[in-house]
Amino acid sequence: MLLRPGTAGGPPAAIGAEQPLRQAIARGDRRAMIGDPFADGAPQVLAWARVGDYPLYLVHTLPLTAMERRRLDTNLLICLALAALLGLLALRTWGGQRRDDDALDRLEANAAELRAEIARREAAEESLRNAQRLEGLGRLTGGVAHDFNNLLTAILGTARALERHLGERADERTKRLIAATVTAVDRGARLNASLLAFARRQPLTLTSVDANALLRDFLPLLRRALDESITVELALDQKLPTCSADAAQLEAALLNLAINARDAMPRGGKLRIVTRRAWLQEQALAGNADAQPGPYVAIEVRDTGQGMVPEVRERAFEPFFTTKDPGQGTGLGLSQVFGFVRQIGGHVAIQSAPGRGTTVSLYLPLGSATDAGAGAGAGGSTAPARHAAHSGAGLSVLVVEDEPVVRAVAVDMLQDAGFAVLAAQDGPTALALLEEGAQVDILFSDVVMPGGMTGVDLARAARRLRPEIGVLLASGYAAEVLAQHGGAGEFELIDKPYDVETVLTRIAAQRPQPAAAAQWLSLRPARAQ
Repeated sequence: MLLRPGTAGGPPAAIGAEQPLRQAIARGDRRAMIGDPFADGAPQVLAWARVGDYPLYLVHTLPLTAMERRRLDTNLLICLALAALLGLLALRTWGGQRRDDDALDRLEANAAELRAEIARREAAEESLRNAQRLEGLGRLTGGVAHDFNNLLTAILGTARALERHLGERADERTKRLIAATVTAVDRGARLNASLLAFARRQPLTLTSVDANALLRDFLPLLRRALDESITVELALDQKLPTCSADAAQLEAALLNLAINARDAMPRGGKLRIVTRRAWLQEQALAGNADAQPGPYVAIEVRDTGQGMVPEVRERAFEPFFTTKDPGQGTGLGLSQVFGFVRQIGGHVAIQSAPGRGTTVSLYLPLGSATDAGAGAGAGGSTAPARHAAHSGAGLSVLVVEDEPVVRAVAVDMLQDAGFAVLAAQDGPTALALLEEGAQVDILFSDVVMPGGMTGVDLARAARRLRPEIGVLLASGYAAEVLAQHGGAGEFELIDKPYDVETVLTRIAAQRPQPAAAAQWLSLRPARAQ
């Protein structure tokens, strides 16, 4: 578009141009502007330039739509570039966030595993503390029970000696007092037996026991011990292997658990006894040094009773701990179960919560297949038959006992029966008497004694000197010593406190054979005069 100068040298007039363009040229404003120079309603982008020094102006027009398209293309390219850049940034951010989330998930998993391990360690440490506390109580209880048995032996022996001394001269009141003393000693002996069971120092006769058969045979007695409002169910694993246990003590443990369950269900309920095979890991045996990881026979006694709070559950196996009213229980039932199971190399666990009942699980070691079923209902050796009368005439007994009172009682009861009696306070003194040639037909010795020689050691030394000598050992807790020295299968054992009739019967059973006695008399060296 060409422009010519206006009148009087003014700005040129544009052919078909609008007033704004003329004003811009007059001002010398070279910026582009939008107008409608052709008056056709199509907006144009206008720019002008003067041709040299001539009064001639060149106006360049460009349709607005083309400019907008260029600007749109430019903007589109810029937007695409920005979008690509933002996409890259978002992808990188997402990748970093994903890595952070993965790291956070791993940290949370590690934290959860660490919390679980801490909980397991705390549970194991708590079990270990409880086991150490019970172990300490067991040692203390065993020592007290040993001394208590000596006291009971002295009391019982004195009462029986008084009874023999008075004879027909005793009036009814004296007889009643002596009978009361004997009854009290008997109750004390039963109490002491429970303490020894907790201390794992009771004599046991281990056999392979069929737990299913034992429970079926024992079920009628259990039902008689419970109220009629309590139902008893058995759920027995028919493929259950035999377990190694003392059948009589196992029955006593089951009876204790049933009685505890009965007391926890005063309004009735259900007692369910389950047998199953179990495998205990090392973690489950934390604090139990008597058991080893591996297979076990499990007997579970479940009740629907009141349950226990955690504080009571943690102390349930302690001796004399009970939540029953005074006179309703001694608190020795569960402690006896605990000691018995631990003594045979098993494990016992208890689960209980208030209002949800209690489950006591006995894990018993597996029995031997060679004697399976033997002892399923037997509780140990049978006591020898009592004789109507005992006469020790012509026989001599060497009594070895470190407790003076117990030794005096034993000497007195044997002398009253006609035995010639020698006494010694320890093993070395007794052995010296035998080596000097003292006439001794029967050795009656305590097992646990001072002086560095146990009753088992003394009995073996006596048998080497006198092969025909009779031996009877006595102790308040002999099981531990006999297990260490192997004397359980070698010598006869009598438990303290012992009654005079029991002692005389057992000693009479050790009477030497006449042929052996004659042979020993012919070989015995003459004593120095």
